[in-house]
Amino acid sequence: MRMLAALIFTSGILWSGVASAQDKYYQLLPLPTISPTVGTTSYSAIVLSFADSKIYWCTVSLDSSRKEFSLSCPQYTGFVGTLLSGANVAPAVLAPGLNPGITTTPGQALWQIDQTSGQVQFCEIGSPPLGSKSSCLKANL
Repeated sequence: MRMLAALIFTSGILWSGVASAQDKYYQLLPLPTISPTVGTTSYSAIVLSFADSKIYWCTVSLDSSRKEFSLSCPQYTGFVGTLLSGANVAPAVLAPGLNPGITTTPGQALWQIDQTSGQVQFCEIGSPPLGSKSSCLKANL
């Protein structure tokens, strides 16, 4: 009886680990800090929603003279594509060489890889390139 109870308990732990690995729905990608004007500082981040392939552009603005700050995270609607998701997908990485945080709309790109299948994906967070129906390109290794 004790062995059956131990087996059920162990199975429950293993099952909850599998479920939690698939519950990864959001990822935050911080961007460099900018100071658009003297006395103000802006912090930005891209938030990826893997459950529905939506992207949010979050910005915090700090005004040191008025000692005020604000946070907004509107959905970015220019992205057309599907983010890779699942327990085997490594966290997304921003593509270097772009100018993060300079504009108020995303001008970023990101890389993703499924570590089991070898599927690689590159997504431009802005609108799809002219003549393309997707913001993402995929390749299988």
